[in-house]
Amino acid sequence: MRDANSDISLRSSRPNLRSRPLARRLGLDSVKPDATVEQDFAPTPIPAQTPFLESELPTRAQSGNVCDRQRLRIVWFVLVLGMLGLAANLFRLQVFQGASLKQRALAQQNQRSHPFVPRRPISDANGNLLALDQITYTLYAHPKLFKVPAEKIADRIAPMLMADDLTAISAANLLAQFSTAETGIKVTTALSEAVANRIMSEGIDGLELIQDRQRLYPQEDIAADVIGFVDLEGKGQAGVEYSQQDMLERTMPSLLFERAVDGTWVPSQLASGYVQLDDLELV
Repeated sequence: MRDANSDISLRSSRPNLRSRPLARRLGLDSVKPDATVEQDFAPTPIPAQTPFLESELPTRAQSGNVCDRQRLRIVWFVLVLGMLGLAANLFRLQVFQGASLKQRALAQQNQRSHPFVPRRPISDANGNLLALDQITYTLYAHPKLFKVPAEKIADRIAPMLMADDLTAISAANLLAQFSTAETGIKVTTALSEAVANRIMSEGIDGLELIQDRQRLYPQEDIAADVIGFVDLEGKGQAGVEYSQQDMLERTMPSLLFERAVDGTWVPSQLASGYVQLDDLELV
């Protein structure tokens, strides 16, 4: 039998697992801590940061003021650039193009025209008229401006018209002429003033009457070689018409017309007695 002293020594030699730490229980009590390992797992010191001063932080009001100043500079730059462009354009119009623009404006507002003054007639010793001037009209049609069917217009004006060979113009012929083009159709010439007034009284849109002058020779071929003839401008080209041009032609200065507010042309200055006609004739 073992005595009490031997039991005490055995108990003291057994490891006390409860009093040992966890590392010794796992068998790591023989591993010595390395200095490098302790250094790796050592906490990294955080460098001290310099605190921001409240005066150094940009406030919201200061940033808004900077943006407003930038916008003002941009707007000011655009306005100055626009004013410089307007000044340059005004200088170009007034200095370089002033004369030409003035002429264009005058041409649009003013117009000179020679009034119709008939040539003096020619008659023989017995008082028979051999030549005289007469106002005539040329009729033009613009079908694209018609507001009523072309058939109705042809039926309305056909009874008033005559062809150049003094034959009647039928409504079918007029309708055929209207179909040849959309504008600028020359229907007939040498219309008398009475016929022109009748056509204008109809108030048909798309019909245009152009005033013209015509030299008539009532006796036709009688003494035609002696009387001669005139051109489209009323200038004598042969016979008495040419040799007595100064006596037959009535001279008159041109009239200056100005455009009124409503677009009509009115004479700028027209004194009484400006148009002087006489009853003289060449015999």
